[in-house]
Amino acid sequence: MVRAALAGAAAAALVLAGGVPAGALAPPAGPRGTAVSGAPPAAVCSYPDEDLPVVVPGDLHAVGLCRLNYAVVLGDVHVAPGTHLSLWFGRVAGDVHVGRAGRLSLYRQDVAGGLQLDGAEAVWITGSTVGRSVRGKVAALELEMARVSGAVNVAAPEAATTTGTKVFASEIGGWVNLHGGVQRIGRSTLHRGLTMSWARDLALCETSVAADVTVRHTRGPAHVGGRFAPVWSVCEPGTDDLRNGLGSALLLLDNRATVRLDGTDVAGDLECLGGSAPPQVAADVTVGGARVGQCA
Repeated sequence: MVRAALAGAAAAALVLAGGVPAGALAPPAGPRGTAVSGAPPAAVCSYPDEDLPVVVPGDLHAVGLCRLNYAVVLGDVHVAPGTHLSLWFGRVAGDVHVGRAGRLSLYRQDVAGGLQLDGAEAVWITGSTVGRSVRGKVAALELEMARVSGAVNVAAPEAATTTGTKVFASEIGGWVNLHGGVQRIGRSTLHRGLTMSWARDLALCETSVAADVTVRHTRGPAHVGGRFAPVWSVCEPGTDDLRNGLGSALLLLDNRATVRLDGTDVAGDLECLGGSAPPQVAADVTVGGARVGQCA
């Protein structure tokens, strides 16, 4: 069931395709019961499956379990803590906020704004576009065949050892900063730079990065190179015709685990400093600048 509501007050309508109101209630009340003129109606989604195309003229609040197909939300989307929201084949004009332990699935969805993740459990962005940035804390984030115009700046919980951030066959316009957990990027295009910090398990394969790439403080297996396995959406050992193409420097800094480097072309310097062991650099790695430190 999709019902029109606001927290603590009746809101206005959820409008079905064709402009027919599904139900209209009073607008939200202002101070001392006065009506708030011009306040956009909001809607609450709290039913596991809703196939009817809908237009929400204000914000959408998801509570519990909800799936909406072909929905157009003209405001923001708020995913309550512990809620699982799926949005397929629709559009969001504003931002999407995901609360603690919330789960969000976007499939062929267009989000004009950004995603703010406040301790989310899992977020899947598949075949979708995000007009601004993806930021915050999330245990598991997966982008596949996705396009993000802004940055991706996310951190996994310290306890995360098998979950984290995975980016496959995607395009990101801003800087990518990943902190903690599993970090895997394959067959993607990053139009700025990339920083991968404190990874439990790290892989970067068949990816183009325009600016600097920094790998630092790794705490588990780390492989820059290898080949992308599309069936499993993972980077695996071996070589392929496609390689990592790094448009500036590659910095391997203060890594506790040994970093394997192959199948990569570095336009700038290769700097390897402070590692517990020198990186394993294959003969097929090309470096346009200087090899510095443990990679000299």
